[in-house]
Amino acid sequence: MAVNTEPSGATRAPTVAVERSTGRGTRVAIGAQVAVTIVLALAAVLLVDWLSERPGLRVRADWTRDGANTLSPASLEVLERLPVDVKVDVFFQGRALERGLEMIGLEAQEHARKVLRLLQEASGGRIESEEHDLSDRRGNESPALARLAELELREVAPGGLVVVSSGKRSQVLQLRGDLCDLDPGYPGDQTTPPIPPRVAALRAEEAFVGALHKVAASDEPKVLFTIGHGELDPKSADVGGLAQLVLALEADGFRVASYDIQKQGPIPEECQLLVVLGPEQPFTETEAREVQNFLDTGGRLVAAPDFKTEHDGPLSLAGLLDGYGIRPRMHGLLARPFAQASGEALTGIPDCAQNVIVFGHGMAAQNPVTEPLRRAGRRVYLPFARALDRSTALAGGTVIQILTSEPEDWCDLGDPSDPSKHDWAPGAGELRGPFAVALQAVYPARRSPPAARGVPGGRAEGRILCVGSSAAFTNQLLPANRDFLLNAFNWASSREYRVSVGAKSPQARRIDVGQGNALQRIHLVAVFLLPGVMLALGLLTAWRRRR
Repeated sequence: MAVNTEPSGATRAPTVAVERSTGRGTRVAIGAQVAVTIVLALAAVLLVDWLSERPGLRVRADWTRDGANTLSPASLEVLERLPVDVKVDVFFQGRALERGLEMIGLEAQEHARKVLRLLQEASGGRIESEEHDLSDRRGNESPALARLAELELREVAPGGLVVVSSGKRSQVLQLRGDLCDLDPGYPGDQTTPPIPPRVAALRAEEAFVGALHKVAASDEPKVLFTIGHGELDPKSADVGGLAQLVLALEADGFRVASYDIQKQGPIPEECQLLVVLGPEQPFTETEAREVQNFLDTGGRLVAAPDFKTEHDGPLSLAGLLDGYGIRPRMHGLLARPFAQASGEALTGIPDCAQNVIVFGHGMAAQNPVTEPLRRAGRRVYLPFARALDRSTALAGGTVIQILTSEPEDWCDLGDPSDPSKHDWAPGAGELRGPFAVALQAVYPARRSPPAARGVPGGRAEGRILCVGSSAAFTNQLLPANRDFLLNAFNWASSREYRVSVGAKSPQARRIDVGQGNALQRIHLVAVFLLPGVMLALGLLTAWRRRR
């Protein structure tokens, strides 16, 4: 039985529902709250994004087996010490590889882009990149073509290229050979099944870091081209001049000048590299002594004999090189049968002398000058070349053959009455190839080098690189021989900048559900483990709420 405890005369106060005003002030307040909420949410998003860009606050995990998404310690060290801002121009769009290689070319391009993004993130803002579209058909108004002109590049090879630049220094990285190694495969025949093309190795990180190191280097080796003996003219823009080579060297960080030893006196101590290309007259005794003194005190030399004269006496270039392990064969020029479209090989025409080309199999492997060219399947053009021989033993030094001609080449001897006249046909007394057409000599300095000529952190040594063809250096052939020539000058100056970064494997590692118990494990994880974990978390949450 319920008992009423309230007084009989008491009355219950009515319940009043308080309604919130819907006036203008209320609406403004609600709108302000919503706006503040949006602003705070946006600020939170921006804050999280900013924090994610801070390397010190970001934690990343690379679960790939070969660390495909992680830069090597050598790369991070170069980026940490990068002293300059760097611009990277990418010319991939609109430049696919040849027919049949398009897909693997796209794969290599995408890998290069990924590595570039990793480098940018780790650089702390020191690296800026821009991708250009070469398919833009607006002619001279195309931004891509305009940028190519600024970089002094006239064409882009199949697959595209990347230019790493800082100030006046720049490095050109081709897709094939620099950023990746490609195996073109084999079409197959009656006995051998076809082999599809593939990416043999991805080298984008190694190439990028080497280029960064190079454009950021503070050293500017002094290079002097000798003049006064009929050498090729460093200032000439004609097809037989060297003006384009000089521009390429300056873009690569060299300081270049011409030098007449007879008129200007001893070679300056700050000169690290002397260049003698195609001298038609011998040196004087004073000049020869000065060149020898330069080489004996750790000087570096890039040289090529002339193809018009046959001077080989003690004061000639051949005579000077003879004391350092290299002897150009000044009697005779190399020639090769000239192949016609019909397949017939012609001899007896001057084109045979211009047909001397070194292919990848004629380049030394594991050599900083030729290895990148060999990997890329590039060629070196050596018209009117002379064969090179190893001379007497170089005390304490080595002579390395880096370019070799083809077996069908021969050394065409001139007319006995006029050595400049050739019949360009192999004769009974003329030697057949293959011949050495480029040699390197490395030897310990015979006397202490001046301080300005020493290589920081390196031993006191002399280096000589001799190429059998002076015409290979000319403006006409620079577009084809540019990489070989720049590699040669950088090697002679001890600027190899070889960074130890392992090539990435292009092999995609996927779970093969058809092997072993892989499918059973996937079924266990997807059907039981993950749903079970979610169910357990749900039950735990429900239990905590009921407490």
